[in-house]
Amino acid sequence: VVRLMASDDRWVRFAARLVLEHTPLETWRQVVLAHPDVNVQLGGMLALYHQGPDVLSAKEALERLTPLFSQVLPDPTSLDVRRMLELVLIRDRVDNPETAALKKHLGELLLYQFLILPGSNGAGSAAGLARPLTREIGELIAWLNPPGAAQALIQALESANDNSIETHYALCLRYVRDGWTTDDKRKLLAWYEETRDWEGGNSLQGFLRNIVTGCLERFTPEDRRSFILAWKQQPHAARLLLAASQPEQIQDFETVIATLLAEFEGQPAGGDKEMAALTVDVLSKSASPEAQGLLRKLFDESADRRDLLARALAKHPLAENVPYLLRGMASGDRTTAQVCLQALAASDYKPTKPQEFRAVILAGLKLGKEGGKAAVNVLQKWTGSVEKKVDDVAVALAEYQQWFVERYPDESAPELAKEDTEKTKYTVQQLIEFLEKDPAATRGDATRGKQVFAKANCLKCHRFLKEGEGVGPDLTTLRRRFQKKEIIESVLLPSQVISDQYAAVTVETTTGLVHTGMPLPNPGSENLLLLLSDATRLEIPADKVDAKVKAKVSVMPEGLFKDLSLEEIADLFAFLETSKNNPEPAANVAAAPSDGKAAAPNGGK
Repeated sequence: VVRLMASDDRWVRFAARLVLEHTPLETWRQVVLAHPDVNVQLGGMLALYHQGPDVLSAKEALERLTPLFSQVLPDPTSLDVRRMLELVLIRDRVDNPETAALKKHLGELLLYQFLILPGSNGAGSAAGLARPLTREIGELIAWLNPPGAAQALIQALESANDNSIETHYALCLRYVRDGWTTDDKRKLLAWYEETRDWEGGNSLQGFLRNIVTGCLERFTPEDRRSFILAWKQQPHAARLLLAASQPEQIQDFETVIATLLAEFEGQPAGGDKEMAALTVDVLSKSASPEAQGLLRKLFDESADRRDLLARALAKHPLAENVPYLLRGMASGDRTTAQVCLQALAASDYKPTKPQEFRAVILAGLKLGKEGGKAAVNVLQKWTGSVEKKVDDVAVALAEYQQWFVERYPDESAPELAKEDTEKTKYTVQQLIEFLEKDPAATRGDATRGKQVFAKANCLKCHRFLKEGEGVGPDLTTLRRRFQKKEIIESVLLPSQVISDQYAAVTVETTTGLVHTGMPLPNPGSENLLLLLSDATRLEIPADKVDAKVKAKVSVMPEGLFKDLSLEEIADLFAFLETSKNNPEPAANVAAAPSDGKAAAPNGGK
């Protein structure tokens, strides 16, 4: 049997080893280990390993394998030697003190062989494919981790000219624990950047992403900070690094994120969209007051990314985030609305204002059967009602609508505003689709739009830079604070949501006259000064006021777009788009909301 184990035929050697494994151990152990033929020694060690983990110790196996690495052996045999070493290393403990010196020596020998053997640089054959032996050595030096292993594998990675070989060496690098330099990490990211165009579909990209993600464990917080801030040089790699990082893994985390977001600020929402989304996502992982405060600040200043920011704030439904969740729920898409509602249901927040209940009811009505149940869950918690299975969302919401009217009789009923094209000419959806999808909308002219802004009587109530009146919300930075959808809804459906800071009142005089308008400051006089819906002012003597109640409609008229063509509306929004670059307006003490928060164009948001 031992003689057959020295055969040149691999299958004969395999059969002989199987026979040996079923023969009493004491009859062949010493014979095979002392045999001069390398194939017999290797087959004998493998047979011993199959007898159990204690039959051949790792120390003895390594001592017998080490001399073989100094011999010139045929490639197949040399490959078997290295595979036997892999088997020994798998069973041996990484921190075994008995084998530490042997493994260190073997690692150095293998690294030297890797550097001099053809194939480590992609030149192992006419096709440029690395020889199996060299690939095997790459795996071993990754495991043994001799000094210089990372550099050798990086060099092999850069020199290879075949995707499969490069992938193999990258996978080896994942297991190199020590010895990484900043330059090695930069080269690895540079290699990954080039793989973004490889053919192979999403599965290959996912595999490569997992490989590099494993290597990122060697990146220090300083490394991550440096490479993320230099994202424009290697955007594909930087996106991976950002997505795979936790806040505590990035040095100066808040500063880095703020720097990135500042770079995106001047770009359209579609520019570097993935990088911006990843930046917000990483920021949302942190519950620190600084991170959450920055998200709220961005929500106020980055209207076109509001859905993304609302979903980020929903991950930590703190009391400070609730007003933003309510706004995100009202203005966001269906997914955003449901995420915000889910966060509100999970929070410990107790509502104090009727507008908060009203906003949730309206969100539920908008969502209907497709998500309205989330609103019912919030209302059940907020009202302290018994939680019950919701079979019909419409019925459940109708009950809360009735509850609201009875509880808050002076507030506007929580009903979706009905669009009246006789008054508005356009529907909300019609204008949204025009501005977002129609090529004609992109041809709007800001100069002409300024004239349209005046034609629509906006300046009679609103200030834009230094022009106009300041009785209503300042529109100087309108597009930084509001989405196009919000602006359209505020104009076409002004009474849908009305801010307390700009709420109108209905006044009945002692002579039986009824007027509705927004109260204005009237210094030096006790008379009531109202801003009417046509932007004129009416002063009512104090002694003529018989009754004054909160109005349930907005003072802003509904038909501001009625006399405008679609071309003029495109011009108007081109003009409003310039508000993204305007400086923050000076405080208007007379008309500014007392809580300092932004109100929508009609004062409703």
